Amino acid sequence: MKRSTKLAATVIALGALIVPITAISVMSAGASTTTTAAPCDEGHWPARVQGQPERLHAGSTDGYYVWHDRYGWHLRTTTPQRSAHVFTGRIVSLDNIRSVTMVRDENDDRVSVSGHTLSFRFVTYAGIDGVNFRVGCTNSVSFALRQGGNLIPAYRIFLGRYGRAPHNPFTVSRVS
Repeated sequence: MKRSTKLAATVIALGALIVPITAISVMSAGASTTTTAAPCDEGHWPARVQGQPERLHAGSTDGYYVWHDRYGWHLRTTTPQRSAHVFTGRIVSLDNIRSVTMVRDENDDRVSVSGHTLSFRFVTYAGIDGVNFRVGCTNSVSFALRQGGNLIPAYRIFLGRYGRAPHNPFTVSRVS
């Protein structure tokens, strides 16, 4: 066998031995210094915000319908009148807002996200418009909801399966 061929075979054999040993030592070193953060699940929000409002259907009571479930947060607007109603607002979280999807959107509907703030504008005609989103590991989510440019009265914000917002704007905080 040629000398260069023997040298190449030796280098390959040594490499086959050294790589697994290096990988084991790197894993051991990493395991002793790595810490894992506690997982964040979208749960533990108060019971008063859980579940889709019973009253929500197209053409229902004019206003906002806001709730949380295992898929995240949901906001819907509807009105019984067939004329255009403009719903606008801002949702602010201490963590980034993510997984945003519009629901039943039309050409005039807009949603934008910039880090911790979700802004929206829905033009609703006796149907339903809305948005779904997640807020990560934040401890609170704040809502400021308007209709026709004015803050909508709290009694027209349906919160969770049976409740109403305490005031507008309002903040929902996680329970410990």
